[in-house]
Amino acid sequence: MSSDKTLQAIQLFSEFDDDEFRAFVNAATRRSLPPDHAFLSMGRPNSSLFIICAGAVKVERIGTAEDIPLANLEAGETFGEMSFMDGSRTTASVTTTEPTEVLEISRETVDRLLDENPDIGMKLWRNLALDLKQRLTRTNELIDHYIDINQVLRDDRSFGTVYGRL
Repeated sequence: MSSDKTLQAIQLFSEFDDDEFRAFVNAATRRSLPPDHAFLSMGRPNSSLFIICAGAVKVERIGTAEDIPLANLEAGETFGEMSFMDGSRTTASVTTTEPTEVLEISRETVDRLLDENPDIGMKLWRNLALDLKQRLTRTNELIDHYIDINQVLRDDRSFGTVYGRL
Protein backbone atom coordinates (compact mmCIF):
# COMPACT_ATOMS: atom_id res chain seq x y z
CA MET A 1 0.00 0.00 0.00
CA SER A 2 1.14 3.51 -0.73
CA SER A 3 1.99 5.81 2.14
CA ASP A 4 -0.48 8.49 3.12
CA LYS A 5 2.18 11.15 2.41
CA THR A 6 2.34 9.97 -1.21
CA LEU A 7 -1.44 9.87 -1.42
CA GLN A 8 -1.81 13.31 0.16
CA ALA A 9 0.37 14.77 -2.63
CA ILE A 10 -2.29 13.86 -5.23
CA GLN A 11 -3.95 16.90 -6.86
CA LEU A 12 -7.39 15.84 -5.68
CA PHE A 13 -6.35 16.41 -2.05
CA SER A 14 -4.30 19.57 -2.63
CA GLU A 15 -6.58 21.80 -0.55
CA PHE A 16 -7.46 19.30 2.17
CA ASP A 17 -6.11 19.89 5.66
CA ASP A 18 -4.83 16.85 7.61
CA ASP A 19 -8.17 16.15 9.31
CA GLU A 20 -10.14 16.39 6.04
CA PHE A 21 -7.64 14.16 4.27
CA ARG A 22 -7.78 11.57 7.06
CA ALA A 23 -11.62 11.61 7.07
CA PHE A 24 -11.72 11.06 3.29
CA VAL A 25 -9.12 8.27 3.29
CA ASN A 26 -10.75 6.54 6.25
CA ALA A 27 -14.12 6.62 4.48
CA ALA A 28 -12.66 5.14 1.27
CA THR A 29 -11.66 1.57 0.48
CA ARG A 30 -8.10 0.70 -0.56
CA ARG A 31 -7.85 -1.98 -3.22
CA SER A 32 -4.79 -3.72 -4.67
CA LEU A 33 -5.40 -5.44 -7.97
CA PRO A 34 -3.43 -7.48 -10.51
CA PRO A 35 -2.79 -6.55 -14.15
CA ASP A 36 -5.73 -6.90 -16.57
CA HIS A 37 -8.34 -6.32 -13.86
CA ALA A 38 -11.42 -4.63 -15.33
CA PHE A 39 -12.53 -1.75 -13.09
CA LEU A 40 -15.26 -0.32 -15.23
CA SER A 41 -17.07 -1.67 -18.26
CA MET A 42 -18.32 0.78 -20.85
CA GLY A 43 -22.07 1.29 -20.66
CA ARG A 44 -22.46 0.05 -17.09
CA PRO A 45 -23.58 2.24 -14.19
CA ASN A 46 -20.89 3.41 -11.77
CA SER A 47 -21.17 5.31 -8.53
CA SER A 48 -17.54 5.23 -7.34
CA LEU A 49 -14.58 7.51 -7.80
CA PHE A 50 -11.21 5.78 -8.15
CA ILE A 51 -7.89 7.40 -7.28
CA ILE A 52 -4.76 5.66 -8.52
CA CYS A 53 -2.25 5.43 -5.67
CA ALA A 54 0.25 3.22 -7.53
CA GLY A 55 0.28 1.43 -10.85
CA ALA A 56 -1.53 2.30 -14.05
CA VAL A 57 -4.73 1.74 -16.01
CA LYS A 58 -5.80 2.06 -19.62
CA VAL A 59 -9.02 3.78 -20.60
CA GLU A 60 -10.65 2.73 -23.86
CA ARG A 61 -13.91 2.78 -25.74
CA ILE A 62 -15.00 -0.69 -26.62
CA GLY A 63 -16.38 -0.66 -30.15
CA THR A 64 -17.98 -3.23 -32.38
CA ALA A 65 -15.08 -3.22 -34.86
CA GLU A 66 -12.15 -2.33 -32.61
CA ASP A 67 -11.26 -0.90 -29.22
CA ILE A 68 -10.21 2.76 -29.23
CA PRO A 69 -7.56 3.73 -26.66
CA LEU A 70 -8.37 7.02 -24.93
CA ALA A 71 -5.82 7.41 -22.15
CA ASN A 72 -3.25 5.78 -19.93
CA LEU A 73 -3.56 6.95 -16.33
CA GLU A 74 -0.96 6.65 -13.59
CA ALA A 75 -0.55 7.32 -9.88
CA GLY A 76 -2.18 10.57 -8.83
CA GLU A 77 -4.90 10.47 -11.46
CA THR A 78 -8.58 9.65 -11.08
CA PHE A 79 -11.14 7.77 -13.12
CA GLY A 80 -14.84 7.08 -12.92
CA GLU A 81 -15.56 10.71 -12.04
CA MET A 82 -18.11 11.36 -14.80
CA SER A 83 -20.48 8.57 -13.78
CA PHE A 84 -19.57 9.09 -10.11
CA MET A 85 -21.12 12.55 -10.30
CA ASP A 86 -24.55 11.47 -11.43
CA GLY A 87 -24.65 7.66 -11.37
CA SER A 88 -24.85 7.49 -15.16
CA ARG A 89 -23.41 4.76 -17.35
CA THR A 90 -19.68 4.82 -17.99
CA THR A 91 -18.46 6.12 -21.34
CA ALA A 92 -15.33 3.94 -21.41
CA SER A 93 -13.83 0.77 -20.00
CA VAL A 94 -10.93 0.89 -17.54
CA THR A 95 -8.46 -1.96 -17.04
CA THR A 96 -5.24 -2.22 -15.00
CA THR A 97 -2.05 -2.55 -17.05
CA GLU A 98 0.15 -3.54 -14.11
CA PRO A 99 -0.32 -4.26 -10.39
CA THR A 100 -2.37 -1.27 -9.27
CA GLU A 101 -3.50 0.20 -5.98
CA VAL A 102 -6.54 2.44 -5.90
CA LEU A 103 -8.56 4.30 -3.35
CA GLU A 104 -12.26 3.78 -4.08
CA ILE A 105 -15.02 5.89 -2.63
CA SER A 106 -18.70 5.58 -3.49
CA ARG A 107 -21.00 8.53 -4.07
CA GLU A 108 -23.10 7.40 -1.12
CA THR A 109 -20.05 7.47 1.16
CA VAL A 110 -19.02 10.91 -0.15
CA ASP A 111 -22.54 12.25 0.47
CA ARG A 112 -22.44 10.97 4.07
CA LEU A 113 -18.96 12.42 4.55
CA LEU A 114 -20.09 15.79 3.17
CA ASP A 115 -23.00 15.90 5.60
CA GLU A 116 -20.45 15.60 8.40
CA ASN A 117 -17.94 18.06 6.88
CA PRO A 118 -19.20 20.39 4.09
CA ASP A 119 -15.73 21.89 3.57
CA ILE A 120 -14.52 18.56 2.20
CA GLY A 121 -17.27 18.71 -0.40
CA MET A 122 -16.36 22.17 -1.62
CA LYS A 123 -12.69 21.19 -1.98
CA LEU A 124 -13.45 17.80 -3.54
CA TRP A 125 -15.85 19.16 -6.17
CA ARG A 126 -13.54 22.07 -6.98
CA ASN A 127 -10.55 19.77 -7.49
CA LEU A 128 -12.62 17.34 -9.56
CA ALA A 129 -13.81 20.24 -11.72
CA LEU A 130 -10.22 21.40 -12.22
CA ASP A 131 -9.17 17.89 -13.20
CA LEU A 132 -12.03 17.60 -15.68
CA LYS A 133 -11.14 21.03 -17.11
CA GLN A 134 -7.56 19.85 -17.68
CA ARG A 135 -8.81 16.72 -19.42
CA LEU A 136 -11.21 18.72 -21.57
CA THR A 137 -8.38 21.06 -22.54
CA ARG A 138 -6.23 18.06 -23.59
CA THR A 139 -9.17 16.64 -25.54
CA ASN A 140 -9.69 19.95 -27.33
CA GLU A 141 -5.99 20.03 -28.21
CA LEU A 142 -6.25 16.52 -29.66
CA ILE A 143 -9.32 17.50 -31.67
CA ASP A 144 -7.51 20.58 -32.99
CA HIS A 145 -4.57 18.36 -33.98
CA TYR A 146 -6.91 15.90 -35.70
CA ILE A 147 -8.59 18.75 -37.61
CA ASP A 148 -5.18 20.11 -38.67
CA ILE A 149 -4.09 16.69 -39.94
CA ASN A 150 -7.32 16.26 -41.87
CA GLN A 151 -6.90 19.72 -43.40
CA VAL A 152 -3.37 18.86 -44.53
CA LEU A 153 -4.54 15.57 -46.02
CA ARG A 154 -7.41 17.28 -47.81
CA ASP A 155 -5.08 19.99 -49.15
CA ASP A 156 -2.56 17.34 -50.21
CA ARG A 157 -5.24 15.46 -52.19
CA SER A 158 -6.26 18.69 -53.92
CA PHE A 159 -2.62 19.41 -54.74
CA GLY A 160 -2.16 15.92 -56.23
CA THR A 161 -5.36 16.17 -58.20
CA VAL A 162 -4.53 19.56 -59.71
CA TYR A 163 -0.86 18.94 -60.42
CA GLY A 164 -1.19 15.24 -61.21
CA ARG A 165 -2.89 16.14 -64.50
CA LEU A 166 0.02 18.21 -65.86
